Amino acid sequence: MSQSRREVDPIGSRMKEKYEAPFRTIVPQRTFLIVRVDGRSFHTYTRSSEKPYDRRIADAMDAGAFAVCSEMMGCRFAYGQSDEYSFLATDFESFQSETWFNGNVQKIASIAASIFTAAFNLARIGQEFGQGGNADTAQLKRLAKATFDARVFVIPSRTEVENYFVWRQQDASRNSLNMLASCHYSHKELQHASFSDRHELLHKKGVNWNDCPADQKRGRVIRRLEKKRLVSYVHKRTHERREEEITETSWELDGEIPVFSQDRTYLAGLIPIQD
Repeated sequence: MSQSRREVDPIGSRMKEKYEAPFRTIVPQRTFLIVRVDGRSFHTYTRSSEKPYDRRIADAMDAGAFAVCSEMMGCRFAYGQSDEYSFLATDFESFQSETWFNGNVQKIASIAASIFTAAFNLARIGQEFGQGGNADTAQLKRLAKATFDARVFVIPSRTEVENYFVWRQQDASRNSLNMLASCHYSHKELQHASFSDRHELLHKKGVNWNDCPADQKRGRVIRRLEKKRLVSYVHKRTHERREEEITETSWELDGEIPVFSQDRTYLAGLIPIQD
């Protein structure tokens, strides 16, 4: 900070330099940045939701993720399951690439959580009105009370990034099976039951977890889609009509993703190679 700035606002300078600056954490540059957004106390929020899987909640989660993907500088893709979404961002595509908010952890975490929370709640309210109902104040408060937190960290290697998303998907499968089993058995009946035990218990009820939709078992991915198209325009100076190929970027949802540990090529196609 310049001397003149200190002289004009000595109290502000002291507050920023002495108290704020020591707690400002910056992530290293040219690496793989992970931002994971999680629902806060979602077991309470989803108490009245459909079990074992509420499509409205999943759709609202996707809406939150789309909003973050659209805002996050360098975002490559996002993976979602249950009440969480993990985002991968990089800053090594070119010398001009920058980290979102210059790598300031506090800003990345707070803004990612804020964007996600706002978009999720807006989607939930839209779902209620979209059904033709007239939501009263109590309903609006209930729908718009979801909150999310976010954690920010970096992973040094591409292989470990793959392993991170394998881990989150394995967690998704466990959560999915547990939710399905809890719809047919009590907590006491499921105590000490292993993953395979729960499969067997469900089979006794004539229920097969493998018959569930892919996104319920394995989660969802939002990935960047690039399309090239020709545009025609008239040059302002020469008044000549010209054609030029441009690249348009959009985000798409993939609800039919493979098992990451069995098909590494899927993640390999999403995670960029670091020079």
